[in-house]
Amino acid sequence: MMSPTRVLKAALAIACAALGVMATPAIARSQAIQIRVVDSTTVTPLGGALIALLDPAGAVAAEGITSENGYRTFFVTPGQYRVRVRRVGYRPFLSGPLELSRSRVLTVPVESQAVVLSTIVISSGTSCRSLRSAATQELGTVWGEATKALESSKLMVVDLVGVGRAWTYESTRRASSARAQSDTVRFTVTSPRPFAALNPESLARGGYVFGDAQSGWDYFGPDETVLLAPSFARTHCFRLVRDRSEPGLIGVAFEPVPGRRTADIAGIAWLDERTSELRRIVFRYVNAGLISRHGGGGETHFIRLRSGAWIISSWHLRAPILVERRGAIQADGFMENGGGVLQPD
Repeated sequence: MMSPTRVLKAALAIACAALGVMATPAIARSQAIQIRVVDSTTVTPLGGALIALLDPAGAVAAEGITSENGYRTFFVTPGQYRVRVRRVGYRPFLSGPLELSRSRVLTVPVESQAVVLSTIVISSGTSCRSLRSAATQELGTVWGEATKALESSKLMVVDLVGVGRAWTYESTRRASSARAQSDTVRFTVTSPRPFAALNPESLARGGYVFGDAQSGWDYFGPDETVLLAPSFARTHCFRLVRDRSEPGLIGVAFEPVPGRRTADIAGIAWLDERTSELRRIVFRYVNAGLISRHGGGGETHFIRLRSGAWIISSWHLRAPILVERRGAIQADGFMENGGGVLQPD
């Protein structure tokens, strides 16, 4: 008798085969169209830029990241498109309508108007439930720079599926033991979300921490998909911050909206004031009972590749090991897990 798992796999195979037959005519109409973006003044290739083709209705027909030499190949139906280019540290660029075909490489000169974060004055403005209607223009500007790096990292991982490498680790350090236990694994990227983060809507509904002192806890951190999701903006408030202990950086602080009781996260996305580059995101668990009280949290670090694209260089989650002693719950060290994407050659 076929197991339920095999039945499911068989059903998926049949469904995929059917979809493949149905999709053939559409694939046949698509053609490889190559675009190169350069600085309009210096003609320098713009590597690592977020580039998208917008159809006449303004919808994104295709998007990706340019190579180190400013090239990107799209598989789309030839026709009229606008080219949108976004880069960390610069205002977005949108071309006029262009007729695209595979007969030639289209070079698009991009005007480069810099974004300056160092002159931003921190105010008390806070935006809750939406970043589209940010309480201050400055908040929208800084978060906009952070999202460029997040989107670049997300698209970069898509390009690495099947060829890129990543790593994860687990570590346990108990206060009652002088030795730490750790294990590291390297693997090929096989999914656009290689670290198995939950669906953003699931985290918004159910929270970032599950469990209790008797059965243990499962805890989750945000990846690029979560931070970019409408559900994250809908359940959080945002404001600009600076800190004397973080010279040269400007931050977007986030916390759950007032009245939210679900286990959630609060933290800060830190950006370089001079270059507008996203450096790291730090967070702590809130509304999570014992996990919150005993210092659970995490951080994510970003790095810009030679090509100009962005990846998560490392991420870490930290949760207390809780034990019951004499009728009271106490922390006996920490469990930590994390990982990152290895830099491509």
